[in-house]
Amino acid sequence: MEDKLDANTSLDRCGDNLSDESGLEKILSALADNNVLLKQINEIIGDRFTCDAVKDKAFDKLYEEMIRQKESVEILDRVIQPVLSDLLLLFDNINNFENLISNQAIAESDIPQYVKCIKEDLLEILYRQEVLPLEENCFERFDSKIHKAEKIEVADNKEDDYKIVSLIRSGFMWRKKVLRPHSVVIKRFTINNQ
Repeated sequence: MEDKLDANTSLDRCGDNLSDESGLEKILSALADNNVLLKQINEIIGDRFTCDAVKDKAFDKLYEEMIRQKESVEILDRVIQPVLSDLLLLFDNINNFENLISNQAIAESDIPQYVKCIKEDLLEILYRQEVLPLEENCFERFDSKIHKAEKIEVADNKEDDYKIVSLIRSGFMWRKKVLRPHSVVIKRFTINNQ
């Protein structure tokens, strides 16, 4: 009963204030202030939702990238594992060869044959990875696409300019691209040579 009385009393007071013009202005001013505050709160909440949406999108993108990275590592592992196995077999062959030499269980005349077998094993490993030796018949003239000049000798005449003198190190291709050019010694002709 007292609660009803208090509510009626406050309504009466509010009504008294409403009739009073300055009270009405105060209420309207307070409502306007509340409206401004509500708009600011609404903007803050909207900004928060936008920020959260951006964060969610960033986390989703990061998660996708992590999955892609994990898959890339797994693919790389599947590709590298056979290469490593092949290299370990080559290591075993070299190790066996070394033991044969150190135990003098191999004739000195057979050593070149063992070295040739190890070289063929290595070329087979490279072949399985699509690494092929560059053509051997390209040693007439220097070609910067497949040769790298390691040393230059003086040519006596203009016809010998860019002529390949010798091969220092063989070159290789990987998937039809030069992986390592042939290292060669070339001749160069200059006018001062005459």
